[in-house]
Amino acid sequence: MLRNRFKLPGHGTLVAYVALFVALGGTAYAANTVGSEDIIDDSVQSVDIKDQTVTTKDMAGVETNGFISLSGIPDGHCNQVTLGIGGAKVGETTIVSAKAPLQDGIVFYAQSVLTKGHVTMDACNFSGGAMNPISDFPIRVITFR
Repeated sequence: MLRNRFKLPGHGTLVAYVALFVALGGTAYAANTVGSEDIIDDSVQSVDIKDQTVTTKDMAGVETNGFISLSGIPDGHCNQVTLGIGGAKVGETTIVSAKAPLQDGIVFYAQSVLTKGHVTMDACNFSGGAMNPISDFPIRVITFR
């Protein structure tokens, strides 16, 4: 005579297992089906984003490297320079940075994108003396909304 070696789980245990599988399956379903159209505008905060995961490539705008040449700027003066930056859109915020050491007291700062494809920046001389002309000086330009 064969005896049943396994005891069937009780009603409460079966209900608990079913609830566990439904809960786990529901989470997996949600994780695989939430898309950008499901996210409410302005609802994702910095705390929701893993560090080092968003780069300038993820932001609307342009990132480019280039070169600039400037003749001497008199002490205490600024010259406005327009840079041709393909893809720059009117109203975007801009950053211009030097990719090499500048003469002490020489400052670059971005103004804006006033017309499509053109970033306006200022180059200023606060050195207390004459600025040495620069040629093919490396810069980086970033625009974003």
